[in-house]
Amino acid sequence: ELAAARRVDAEQLHATVGQQRGFGPAAVRQRERGRRRFWQRRLGEQTEEEQEEIIEIATEEIKGKTHFQIGTGSYSTAATIQMTQIAKDAGADSVLVVTPYYNKPTQEGIYRHFKAIVESVDIPVVVYNHPGRSGQLIQIDTLQRIAQLPNIIGVKDCSGQITHVSDVVEYKI
Repeated sequence: ELAAARRVDAEQLHATVGQQRGFGPAAVRQRERGRRRFWQRRLGEQTEEEQEEIIEIATEEIKGKTHFQIGTGSYSTAATIQMTQIAKDAGADSVLVVTPYYNKPTQEGIYRHFKAIVESVDIPVVVYNHPGRSGQLIQIDTLQRIAQLPNIIGVKDCSGQITHVSDVVEYKI
């Protein structure tokens, strides 16, 4: 029964991604509503086969029609690099990467995480500052260092701290 519950509903995913495409820039994200099975779990939390199937379906629906960004952040740098490579190979235009969640890395650890990613995979990266998910706020000085790395193209800030967001804008990070 668990195997049946983990299958990707490809037909519904095609429809959902196609519908979301009409809203502008798209990222692979799945939701569960009522009895319909889409995956609430993020990429990196499915089996490797499920991840690749989801990316393949999203690629068919999105590539060439709008900017195609895939969230590839995970609990570890190694898993994030692996998912980022899969996203690049699938044809993503960019990736959205959160700091490793549950691990609460130091600011230096956060910098090294992003450095390892951009050194391993040649794709534009948006830094996802989400302390609620990762347990760590990326400090402004760390963001400034990360912004100097090749292929870092932006920051999505979900810190909820207006002064932090203002600093990101002020320092043009």
